[in-house]
Amino acid sequence: MLMPSKILVPVDFSGSSHAALEYAAVLGSRFGADVDVLHVWHPSHRGESKEELLSEFTRSEAGKKMMEWLATFELRGDVAAHGCLMPGDRRDVPDAIIEVVKSREYDLIVMATHARHGMSLFTRGSVAEKVVRRAPCPVVAIPTDEDEETPHPEAEPLDPGVMGPWLWPS
Repeated sequence: MLMPSKILVPVDFSGSSHAALEYAAVLGSRFGADVDVLHVWHPSHRGESKEELLSEFTRSEAGKKMMEWLATFELRGDVAAHGCLMPGDRRDVPDAIIEVVKSREYDLIVMATHARHGMSLFTRGSVAEKVVRRAPCPVVAIPTDEDEETPHPEAEPLDPGVMGPWLWPS
């Protein structure tokens, strides 16, 4: 079996995706792999450049959470992590994940599965299921029943350069 060197963790900042991120951190540390944290985000308006888009993201609530999550990796020191951002809305998430995986040639995807029941499962389907079916690499699905967001303290907007390079699909 090949050991992963590049792990992608799609997150929506729920407690479930935090569990997936922790699992990926353990794998990254054990195998010496980089861990990239992907968030598919719907900007309020389309910026003219990646810099404008990133600037808007870092001021958003999702951007603050991403910076906090990446900061926890910086404190650990045993695994390198980078933020990865793709513009899109909820229905674009599976396609965005697959696009990033293919363009950056990831070895492994680690993602949460959310507890979906009844009409929600029928109408929205499962992002994890769609990714598993189409991914060009193995997918580790972390099952959780928790759909609550992980609480985070309020944070000031941070400089996007603070957490190292941001990744963009080619």
